[in-house]
Amino acid sequence: MLTSSYHRSLRASAVSMLLAVAASNAHAEWTVVPATGPVVDDTPSTLSIDRDTVVTNGREVTVRVLVDLSDPHLTADGHEAFRSVIGDKILRCEEHSVAIGRTTSFEKHHAQGDVVGMSDAPASLRFDAVLPGSTDEALERLLCPKTKPGF
Repeated sequence: MLTSSYHRSLRASAVSMLLAVAASNAHAEWTVVPATGPVVDDTPSTLSIDRDTVVTNGREVTVRVLVDLSDPHLTADGHEAFRSVIGDKILRCEEHSVAIGRTTSFEKHHAQGDVVGMSDAPASLRFDAVLPGSTDEALERLLCPKTKPGF
């Protein structure tokens, strides 16, 4: 049987994790990525990156991204509406492919307001082709060496 002190401990851990996410977002310097297409579905949105989080590891480049949506979306369970998402994008430059890692969804633009959803990176990342004219192609142009980094 779980005790009330155990539940308090769980709640305290959850609050600490949410505060850590909020604090890391507050210190990020977001740079808008010029893109030609929508970031999510067909919804007009803005994609930004935190340049301090760019990490190259062998054939992969990882970066934290912020997506601000013009229209609210529902979380995967269909409950809470969100207007922004912070997540990790992983690019395989030579293969022209991209995957999404962990994500955190917020009720307001610019990762403000309540956290309404979180997902961990899947154990096995699914890499999809970078589509021409997509925001992923714009990321690839910025971050991949063969496509002339744009910083």
